[in-house]
Amino acid sequence: MRKVLLSIVLVSVIVSGCRKLEETEKPVSDPPPVFTITTEGNISVPAGGGDFSINYTVDNPAEDGKVGYDTDADWIDAVSTAEDGIVSFTVLPNPVTEIRETEIILTYVYKGGDPQTSSVKITQGAKDADPVIAFISSDTLEVGPDGGSFSIQYYRGQRTSF
Repeated sequence: MRKVLLSIVLVSVIVSGCRKLEETEKPVSDPPPVFTITTEGNISVPAGGGDFSINYTVDNPAEDGKVGYDTDADWIDAVSTAEDGIVSFTVLPNPVTEIRETEIILTYVYKGGDPQTSSVKITQGAKDADPVIAFISSDTLEVGPDGGSFSIQYYRGQRTSF
């Protein structure tokens, strides 16, 4: 009788111990987190580089949820995920005369759930690219038959959208 009672107690301890282990390995998150990049479209960067950011939201965040990043570009520097909802980074100046592109991949990870991944394309203008001249003053200039003195305002920049 003692052996039967001891066997029943041992089996119930093992079964309840297994249930507790499964519960701690995979916490229930109802509903699960939803990771979304809210920065619209791709990011265009001038040849001189600068500071930029990608905005995101996490609906129903997990207690242990974290946002990480990955990029294969050595010209993306000082990436920070310290501020909730923002991944900030610096794009170094482009030293070559060709446009360069990369992706920054953001991943939301949490215990017990599948990683959620999304990316943003970064396009940087070429060094010493042909300048773009944009007129600030009127698009038309009317000149009489006798000519005259006129002034034009313009902006000289580089093309950053392609």
